[in-house]
Amino acid sequence: MDWLWMRIVALVGLAKEGLDALTAPLLFLGPTATVALLALGTVLAAKLFSRYRTRRYHRLKAEFEYWFDVRQKALASSEDRDKAEMLARDIDKSKLNRLYYDFFLEGFLNNLLTSYLPVLCMAAYVNEAFRPQVMAARFGREELFMLPWFGGEVPMAGLPFFVFTVIGWYVAIAATPALYRRLRRARTGSVAAPSAGGQGSEA
Repeated sequence: MDWLWMRIVALVGLAKEGLDALTAPLLFLGPTATVALLALGTVLAAKLFSRYRTRRYHRLKAEFEYWFDVRQKALASSEDRDKAEMLARDIDKSKLNRLYYDFFLEGFLNNLLTSYLPVLCMAAYVNEAFRPQVMAARFGREELFMLPWFGGEVPMAGLPFFVFTVIGWYVAIAATPALYRRLRRARTGSVAAPSAGGQGSEA
């Protein structure tokens, strides 16, 4: 057990050194921009990793969809409603309930490892690399910036700013396709309007 713990500690140390090397070229931008770029990279990495699904996930999904389709067909094909519901309950007990639990758990673990773990790991790194003592030694101040708050100012630390920025990047990325479509429709409408006016004047 001690050997395993030492290997984990060594792995964490190597990961921190790698992130330090990755972050070093960004530090000239200042701590605020560096944390914002780390948040963006984390969001993009999490979105990329979230596309991955395990073989077991695909197998469980296919089995669940097959037996759910069998259940629906059993309910629709039988003229005896009570008999159909009894058959559906048998399918639920023998197959669907277990498959749904396994499918849900596999999807949850898959999302935890691919979508949430990168964010949590980077949050832990930012909390360590941008703590007040390190900030004071590296940038001459303990906070990223001072945030105006009800007539006063509060210091913004690295971890809260990282969390807020991650949320902001997720919102921005989710809203970008809709914003692009809206701008494209507006541009198409503005181009079509002069064309219609030109045709009217010729007539």
